[in-house]
Amino acid sequence: MSRRAKMVVQLVGFALALAMFAWCVWFAWSSLGDLDEEELRAKGMRALDITWGGMGQLAGLSVGSIVVNGLIFWVTLRPVRRVGMMSVQATNGIASLLGLLPLKIGFVARVALHHRRDGVPVVLVAAWVLAVLAVFAGSIGVIVAVALVRPAMDGTAWTLLAAGMVAMAVCCVGSARLLGSSLARTAAGRAAERLPGWVMRAVVRPVARGGRGAHARAMLTMLASPRCVGTSSALRVVDFTLLSMRYMVAAEMAGQDLGFGGAVLLAAMFYAAEVASPVGVLGVREAGTIALGTGAGAMSMEALAVVTLLVSGGDTIGKLVCGLLGALWHRPDRVLRAMLGEARSGARGEPDDEADGEASGAAGELALGDADRAVPCEPDRR
Repeated sequence: MSRRAKMVVQLVGFALALAMFAWCVWFAWSSLGDLDEEELRAKGMRALDITWGGMGQLAGLSVGSIVVNGLIFWVTLRPVRRVGMMSVQATNGIASLLGLLPLKIGFVARVALHHRRDGVPVVLVAAWVLAVLAVFAGSIGVIVAVALVRPAMDGTAWTLLAAGMVAMAVCCVGSARLLGSSLARTAAGRAAERLPGWVMRAVVRPVARGGRGAHARAMLTMLASPRCVGTSSALRVVDFTLLSMRYMVAAEMAGQDLGFGGAVLLAAMFYAAEVASPVGVLGVREAGTIALGTGAGAMSMEALAVVTLLVSGGDTIGKLVCGLLGALWHRPDRVLRAMLGEARSGARGEPDDEADGEASGAAGELALGDADRAVPCEPDRR
């Protein structure tokens, strides 16, 4: 698919997502907007109590969640490279805000800012994001499993959660170390030698050129660090707790009785819809959470629509605050001017040193190269 076709698909998908968001708002308003107290009780709800204080709580919890996610990104990269905490937090705030839009603008902004401002190679940023997503996937699985087994989220549930997160972290670290071992690299090198020539030319050599294969393997270095994976897992539990608290606050404002276990499940649905959306999160996460939550019997569809829109509103306010603060810190207009200047230089035909790199020994570089060349410091195995 050409770049123009992909852009058209993204824009059409974003238009559909906006239509879904508009439907969610219309459905919530038309279902509950003109009901009196008796009709609300018939739907299992009390009178709506949407206040500025409640919205402030939702926005504050959203800001806390964004800061926790910034800490997760900072901790994940530390085994291979040191980047300033404030730079990571500012970039995460901007990327979180732009993630509401289509065309993967949030991811592009994260890559551009870390590459231009912090000197992190583009392929290493991609490996970094994949490492974060790997721990996220393991964490959400454990959290959802515990919430299903012990919805009350009592002391036993927290004990099970701690044990499950430790087991997940051990499996993650063990798998990463196994895949990064010399035996696995030797097997990968032998497999690469058997690949067809066109695969070598089209995939292996472009990835290996300029040390990109070593940067990609840095993901295993991050996931092989017990300190990195353990801290990220603990912070992810804090992140889910903050999102669950947002659902409990929103449910209280909407006159719903929602326990912590039910809030955790709704938080998992909210996050799953947000991460899975290919066209920006606005609209998709709301419609996805309402559909999944109603199917799971969390509450009535009308009530869930109101609760999810309240959570979404507070989340958007929090992302707007963090995005603006990140922009003040980073001054992304300077990064954009630098990128435009390089684009003009490329159009004038000035040489690109990285593009002129030789691809000799590409298979060995990709499969057998030393991961230390991808990073400026020794891997942190603690």
